[in-house]
Amino acid sequence: MVDYTRTESSWTAATAKLVVRGDDLEPDAVSALLGLTPSSVKAPGPDQRAPEGDAAGLWALAAGPWRKQSLAEQLEELSEVVEAHADGLRELRESGCEVRVVAFGFVGSVAHLEVSTECVRRLGAQGVSLHLDPSSNSR
Repeated sequence: MVDYTRTESSWTAATAKLVVRGDDLEPDAVSALLGLTPSSVKAPGPDQRAPEGDAAGLWALAAGPWRKQSLAEQLEELSEVVEAHADGLRELRESGCEVRVVAFGFVGSVAHLEVSTECVRRLGAQGVSLHLDPSSNSR
């Protein structure tokens, strides 16, 4: 008889970031409003690398280095940032921007993700959604 049991593993190379997206978003204005330096930005307009892609402006703040923090630790860090900058993020949402935390990682056929209910509650209390973006690409 063949044993089909598999061992669960965590997401690999998992990263988390706070993302602000808006059709007319000006990344410098977001940085000034929040008093934070982003890890990446994109001005509104066509993307040279993907002309048919999203034309919205983006502002993103990555959590600490993923090699030193678990995804759960990164999400906790970002939930603290969200709480500390709640007024500015609310202002951005009210102006039509989308504000979310995105978690990305490579997953196998049996991978799990541990996120504390407290972290999800803290994000939700500020109107910030948590998006999970797993990649099952085996490379």
